[in-house]
Order: sequence, then structure tokens, then C-alpha cells
Amino acid sequence: LKSEINIVYEYLPRLTRGSGDAARHLLKITKEKYACYSCDDDYQVPNSLTISARFLENNPDYASAGGHPLHFSLKGNGVYGELNRLSDCPIPEILEEKAGDRLIHFFYNNFVPFFLVCKKDELLKSHDYALRIKDRILSSELILSALAITAGKSTTLDCLGNIRQMHNTNYEPPTTFEWIIAPEWNESYKIFENAISESISKKDNISFNNAVKITRRAFPGQIIKWLVGVKNLKSTAKKNYFWSKSLKPLRSKIAGTFPFLKYIYRVQVRPRLTGKKDLHYEAL
Repeated sequence: LKSEINIVYEYLPRLTRGSGDAARHLLKITKEKYACYSCDDDYQVPNSLTISARFLENNPDYASAGGHPLHFSLKGNGVYGELNRLSDCPIPEILEEKAGDRLIHFFYNNFVPFFLVCKKDELLKSHDYALRIKDRILSSELILSALAITAGKSTTLDCLGNIRQMHNTNYEPPTTFEWIIAPEWNESYKIFENAISESISKKDNISFNNAVKITRRAFPGQIIKWLVGVKNLKSTAKKNYFWSKSLKPLRSKIAGTFPFLKYIYRVQVRPRLTGKKDLHYEAL
């Protein structure tokens, strides 16, 4: 593997903007055309990186691609130990032709595309904007994700992708209301809006003012999601209530009492009904 892998170790104590600053530095010294993020508790399946990079090379209208992701957690929330949970984590495909339409779709059903394989130059460009934004939420994920989506389509390929460890002690953001009334929010949002609108204007060949209107139409989807606390705005309140109060507890009770039924359903029955398989059984 020495002839195929070039590992570079960087010690970066002087960078002042945390992981974002470090990522920007690493992207600048990366020689590859494509890149993805992988934190110290995540694992990227090597073959999926090759498949994704090849797909992007052959499909220039796409800006990000990756295999199906999995999430896992450990009992005790430590760096090692007994497995607590392993589950598939499906992410939406963003396949609209226009950048503005992709942005609207993304903000109402968003995810973090830079854990997929992305075009390195697009990631680096988004970090230049992130350094100018003081607000942590806008600069750490939203600007990077939104620009990755306006840069091109995003898809999930038929392979196992990244495996991410989930923690109970991740950064806890302020409430949505506290966030949007913070002193630095308005200034940060203007930079955020300008960057995304410029990208839409160039990609869709429309005026900057019209691109701003699209950005302002899309962004409330993110605010609404956080205010009501749902992952997918297409779900109705009635459906969520019935699921959480009736069906989900019943499903958990049956799975706990008869674990073999859960295995048979997910490995044998559901793949035949939906055409999709549960990849976390492959990981196990």
C-alpha cells in the first residue's frame, strides 16, 4: 500500500479557528482532486472512496457522492467498549438540475455532504467564506454544506460508505430563537447569504438579486425544522404522534422479545419489499 497511499501528519497548534481552520489548511496541501472529511472517531470504507471519486469524474454535474453511511454508539459513550447501537443512516439525494432548486430541497431535508466525497476546490472555496463568518453554526456546517449542494448534485451510491460514531456529548447549540437574536447573527447571515446567492447566480445564470430571493426562500426551511424539532418537514404532526405513541413502542417491544424476527425482517423481508438492504448487518 505504500505506493498507493501518502499519509501526511500535521501538528497545527497555531491555528485559531479550530477544526475548520485545520480542514482548510489540510485541503490546501492535498494533491488529490477529490476529498472528504473523516473525524478521529469515524471510518471511511476505502473502496467506497474510489467508487465515489470515479463517479464524480464521470459525472461533472455532481459535486458530492458517497456510499450508504452507518452510525454507531458505544455503551458508556467512550472511545472503546461494547457496541450499543448500529443503524443505517439514509441521506436524501439532491438531484435537481438548478442550484436554486437543490438549495430549497436541501434546507428542508438537509444533511452534511462533506462527509461524502466532494470536489476539493469547492470545499476549499467554501472554507474561505467560513473564515469570515463569526456565527459558529453558520460557519461550521451550514455554509460548507449549502455551497456543496449549489455546486452540483449529490447522490448515494450502492456501497457501504462512512461509519460514524455518535456521542451524547456533542456540541449543544443554542435554541433557534436564541441563535437568531444573537448580536453576531445578522452580520454572519449577510456573508452566508451573499456567498450562496453568488453560487446560485453563476450556476443558474440568473441575476444576483434573483439568486438572493431563492436563498431567502430556502433558508426558512432550516429555521422551521429547528423550531418544530423534526428531521423531515414532509411528516405530518398526526403521523409523528401516532408513530411515537403507538407504533414505535410496539415495534421496540416485539424486537426486544423476538430479536430473530427483527433480523429476518431487515435482512430477508424488507430488502425484497423495498429493493434496499440494511447495510449495518454487513458491517456487523
